[in-house]
Amino acid sequence: MVDPYHSTPARPQVDHSRLWAGGLATALVVMLLVAVMSWIVRDVLDIPELQRLIDDRSRTDGDLAADLVAAFVLTLVATLVLDVLLVTTPTPLRLFHWLIVLATVVAALVPLTRGDDTDSSVARAVGTLVVGLTISSLLTGVARRSYRPARPGSGPW
Repeated sequence: MVDPYHSTPARPQVDHSRLWAGGLATALVVMLLVAVMSWIVRDVLDIPELQRLIDDRSRTDGDLAADLVAAFVLTLVATLVLDVLLVTTPTPLRLFHWLIVLATVVAALVPLTRGDDTDSSVARAVGTLVVGLTISSLLTGVARRSYRPARPGSGPW
């Protein structure tokens, strides 16, 4: 017979290798998304004002590479935050979603407060929102496949 007073409390189960493989895949998708958005803004959307703003800023391939590395690193940081939340909090997916959404909104508002040209600020803000929501939705899906919450009633109380 199991002694309920001396049993260990139930803990959530996280498949860390699946979570991190999904986080890495998400980081690659986000990098591709940033590259495609950059290509669309530069070459496909034949908007002279927006193209002029990009050219005036002398954006180079080095700037795109920096954006790609930043997207990759930020996605891995989000995966780390998600991993910690899965192990330590009672509602990890809800908390993760809200953290990413609020961080994305703040990051999207930054270009709008710099006093730059409105078109470029709005384009940067929209791009930031798209990337943030992509990270949130993909990593939440990865977490659902990698996480099994503790079963109620399986602990000592």
